[in-house]
Amino acid sequence: MDSINRVVDSLAVVASTPSPRDVVRQKAVVIHQKRMDAIRQAVQKGEIKTQKEMHDFDGGIKENYQKTEQSITDPVLREEFRIAYFNYWNLYDQLYDSLSHFLPEE
Repeated sequence: MDSINRVVDSLAVVASTPSPRDVVRQKAVVIHQKRMDAIRQAVQKGEIKTQKEMHDFDGGIKENYQKTEQSITDPVLREEFRIAYFNYWNLYDQLYDSLSHFLPEE
């Protein structure tokens, strides 16, 4: 019985450990979440007043992206990160759409 319990426990640990693919996808999500939070704060503070300023706002995303991409040594996982990053980019366009109702174009 102890042997069975140890096997079950080890399977539970393996099942709860995210795959390397999931880890790089989560890194892509974090980059976008930080940028979206920075955009929301800048809009609330009045630092972003137009849609153009919102789209041009970097919020540290370029530096974060480059550091994260360089930290992924496996080429397959690096490509997975890039794909996830651009997929999330399209998803977060919804934020732009919602804020564009409140901000003038120029």
